[in-house]
Amino acid sequence: MLCHGTGPGGVRLGLTVSRKKGPAVVRNRIKRVTREFFRLYQNKFQVRADIIFVPKRALDGKKITLGLAEKELLPAIDKINDLAKSRGE
Repeated sequence: MLCHGTGPGGVRLGLTVSRKKGPAVVRNRIKRVTREFFRLYQNKFQVRADIIFVPKRALDGKKITLGLAEKELLPAIDKINDLAKSRGE
């Protein structure tokens, strides 16, 4: 996950899922679950930024669930918020 600068009106999400992750059905599932996580937790971001999400190589797209996304990505939100606080944004 990358965080880039200041977004125009809050937090925006960019997703990129390589074809190495599997066929279109698997890639779309990864994107769908990630978008749903972002929709549910976008109010937790305390910074205006563009978030770029690139899934881990070890991620199994067939087994991804919202629960797994929460487990992996909620700590990342905390790190982004801590970085924003330390920079004074």
